[in-house]
Amino acid sequence: MDEIVNLGPWLPCSWCRALKWKDETQGMCCSGGKVQLPNLEPYPGPLYSLLTHQDPLSEHFLSTIHIVISMSGKALLQFGFLSPSREAGFAISNHHYGKELGYDTVHPSKIVAENVPKLNQEQKEIYDK
Repeated sequence: MDEIVNLGPWLPCSWCRALKWKDETQGMCCSGGKVQLPNLEPYPGPLYSLLTHQDPLSEHFLSTIHIVISMSGKALLQFGFLSPSREAGFAISNHHYGKELGYDTVHPSKIVAENVPKLNQEQKEIYDK
C-alpha cells in the first residue's frame, strides 16, 4: 500500500488566494500578484454534492474516479477532489482489478506450496528475500 505523507495544512496565497503548503514560496503561483487568474465558478449542485460527500453515491463516484485517475499515475488530490474513504477505495479497486485480470490466487498458491520444499537452501534464502 502506498505511504501517506502529510505536508501540513494548505494556506492561501496573499495575492491570488491559491492554496499552497506552508513551505512553498510565497507568490510563486501568481508571480507575486502580477498574474491575475479568473475566479473558478462553483461546481453545479449535483456534482458539488458528489465531490463533497453530501450525496449517498459519493463513495462510489469518487472511487470510480480514483480508479480512472490512478491509471494515469495521478491522485485525486492533485485535481482538487476529496478522496474516497480508504476502505471503499481499496475494496472497489481490488474488485475491479481482480475482475479485469480474472486473477486466480488459489492455483499460484498451490504451485508455490508444492514447489518451495523442493528448493535447496540457497534458493530458499533468495526466495524469502
